[in-house]
Amino acid sequence: MERALTALMMADFVRSTEAMAADEQGAAMRVARALSVVSDEVARRNGRVVNTTGDGLLAEFQSPFDAISAALDARVALGGNPDLAATDMRFGLHVADVLRMGEDMRGAGVYLTARLQAAAAPGDIIISSVFYEHVRQTSPCTYESTGALTLKGVPEPMTAYRVKGSQDRHVFSGEHVVTSPRVAARPNSVAICPFRVSPGADEDHSFIAE
Repeated sequence: MERALTALMMADFVRSTEAMAADEQGAAMRVARALSVVSDEVARRNGRVVNTTGDGLLAEFQSPFDAISAALDARVALGGNPDLAATDMRFGLHVADVLRMGEDMRGAGVYLTARLQAAAAPGDIIISSVFYEHVRQTSPCTYESTGALTLKGVPEPMTAYRVKGSQDRHVFSGEHVVTSPRVAARPNSVAICPFRVSPGADEDHSFIAE
């Protein structure tokens, strides 16, 4: 057993119990699809899925920046999937010193991450104040304080932040965006302008304008 400081992300499918009660097979397929989308974004941002529950997952990242990038990208990817919606998942993010037990993780930090995720509304990303201090100057996201949150099992109220999105999404994604020119350039083009002689110019130069 060893300790490690890591960035944690907990993702959960919203209202899965009600969905299962209405259509068990259809809901199970939708939950699996949503978790697959999130897992893909975790891997793309150099993260690792630590474990999964029936309707959620815990992931770790070496960088808080990568963790919040994965959460934002996952929300975008969910919204772009015809069978899913951006509000299908909610996310909690925290930076904590955790206990590694083989491939799994334990500790108060993992529990707190789960509580933050549970406090999030559908589609929301809630981050702890510790996580916020790591990303507030490095990511172009906007943040909204939740005020003092009372979380189940946490002895004292804590301040968290809701991630509102990115002010400049293409910069945050790390992908180079090229804007096509409005008018296509034509090779070997020559601009022809009329040549005029100003009044009073030397008559010897007037032949140039003819």
